[in-house]
Amino acid sequence: MGDRQEKDAVVRDWQVPLIILGLVVLATPCSANPLANSPHEPGPRPQATPLLNRSDFIPLPKTQCQGLQKLLAQKLKVRVSFAIGAFQDGIHQKSGTGCVLRATGTGRNFTSPATVIQEIGALFTELGWGEDPSYAAGGPTGMATAYRRSNNLAIVQAEWEPASEVKCPPDQPIADCAITPEQQRYRISLHLGQRQRSLR
Repeated sequence: MGDRQEKDAVVRDWQVPLIILGLVVLATPCSANPLANSPHEPGPRPQATPLLNRSDFIPLPKTQCQGLQKLLAQKLKVRVSFAIGAFQDGIHQKSGTGCVLRATGTGRNFTSPATVIQEIGALFTELGWGEDPSYAAGGPTGMATAYRRSNNLAIVQAEWEPASEVKCPPDQPIADCAITPEQQRYRISLHLGQRQRSLR
């Protein structure tokens, strides 16, 4: 007798949820049918996601980037690294991926950011690139510019900062701070990308 009552209680416990579930199914609109978008019952299709700006630039061919890496190392007389990384064209608000060449050194390796930019510019000129002055910027501790050839864009930056042990007064120009060449930490970077569409 006890088992019978227990079974009846279980049945009652399930009856209410099943009734509610049936009502929900009956009230569900036909558009919720997963077959509504099948070829037999045409329905709205999801729209393709537009391409992001990340696709505006792609890297130059690897052989070109590595060739420039070698020439740059010869020109600057320091080791130059090569990688594929993010590419950002801040002037035209475009982005993507590109070749990234980097070099580091001290004031013993480089006279000034301006000199570094001039040396790199001479190399690009020899290779048939032309400078785009709209990217030019600079100050006492850094300079930047860009070079173009066809739909290729190279953004060049050279900058330095004092070594961590140097303490320069915040109200004093960096040029007046007593910094030895060894205490100048240089960072040089070239980002090279190939534009997939004409800049507008």
